[in-house]
Amino acid sequence: MRLFVSGGCGFVGSSLVKQAVINGSHVFNMDMRNTAQIAPQLAEVKGKKNYSQLIGNVTDSVMLSALLKEFKPDAFIHCAGGLSEKHGTPSLQGAEATIGVLEAVKTYYKSLDETAQKKFKLVIPFNTLIYGSLNGSVAEFDTNTPLSTTSITAARAVMDLVLVNGWSAETKIPVIYAGASAIYGPNQNSDALIPSVLKAAVKQTSISPDRAYDTLDWLHVDDFADGLLAAAKSGKNGHTYLFSGRSERRHIDITTNVLMILDGVYPRNDHQSYKVLLHDAPQSQTAPLRCALSPIKAETDLNWYAKNNLLMGLRETVIWNMQKLAPKFTVQTNKAANSNFSASGLAAE
Repeated sequence: MRLFVSGGCGFVGSSLVKQAVINGSHVFNMDMRNTAQIAPQLAEVKGKKNYSQLIGNVTDSVMLSALLKEFKPDAFIHCAGGLSEKHGTPSLQGAEATIGVLEAVKTYYKSLDETAQKKFKLVIPFNTLIYGSLNGSVAEFDTNTPLSTTSITAARAVMDLVLVNGWSAETKIPVIYAGASAIYGPNQNSDALIPSVLKAAVKQTSISPDRAYDTLDWLHVDDFADGLLAAAKSGKNGHTYLFSGRSERRHIDITTNVLMILDGVYPRNDHQSYKVLLHDAPQSQTAPLRCALSPIKAETDLNWYAKNNLLMGLRETVIWNMQKLAPKFTVQTNKAANSNFSASGLAAE
C-alpha cells in the first residue's frame, strides 16, 4: 500500500508511520515539524527506501496536490488537524489544516481513473467528544450515535467533522471515519495527563488532575495507529469505526495508577507513596463526562483488536517519560519497593 500521512511526526502520526513502514507500506510523511527534533522514534525508519518525508504545511493545498500527484497514494490518513496531542482533543488549527487536505484530495481524486477511485481511501481520525456524554441506560457509544455539543471543545470537534461530511456530500468523494477517546502512550506531548502528572511527581509538587471525574475510554496509541492502518487497508468507504481497549477510567483513577506505578519503579527517598501529592481537584462547572465505545464494527469488519493491556501500557508510558524526566532513572525491580502501599484505585484488568 502507498500511504500518505499528514502530521506524521505527531503523537498518533509517528506511531502510524512507524508501523506502516515496518509492515512494508510505502509511506510519505508531511509535517510542519522536523522529524529528527520532534519524532526521534522515527529514526529507525528514516533511512528506509519505503519512507519519504517533507517539512511542509498541509494548508498549502497547491503544494499538497502536487505531492499527491507525484506520490500516487492508495490512501491518505489525516493526522495533522483532527487530533492534538493532549488526550487526543481537537486542535485549534484543525479546520484550516483539514480544508487544505480536502482541497488537495479533491484535485487528486478527480485525476484518478474509476478503478483507482474505488481503491482510494481517505481516513479521518476524530475524537469521540463529538458524542457528548453517556447518560441514562446507554452503556456505550456506537457508530450510529448522533453528534452532540456539550462543551466548547466538543463543538470544535463537531465543526471539523461537519466540514468533512459536507465536503464528502458535495464532491461525492467517500470518507472513512476513525474514532477514539483518550489516547495514551510513549512520545505524548508533555501537557497531556500522564506526562504532566509525572512532571509534578518528580518535582514533589501538588497534583490535582483537571476534570478528575471524567470517565474516558483509554486506548494505547499503537492500537489506535493499528486501527487507522486497518481502516486504510480494508475499511468500507463512507463508514465509521470506533476503536476501544474497553478500558473506561476516570482521570483520577489513571492518575492514581500512574503514581502507584511510579512508587514501584522510582520510589521516593522518604519511602512514602507519591499519592501523598494527590489532592482534591477543583469541581468543574459542568457535569463529569462519561465515555465508552463499542469496537464491535472494527473487530468484525477490520479484524482489529486492541493488543495493549491498560496497566502494562501505563507502566511502559511511565518508564518512557521517566527516562526523559530523570536522566539517572533506572527501573527498580525490588518487589518490596511499594509493598506497603495500598492498592486502592488500581485499575482492575
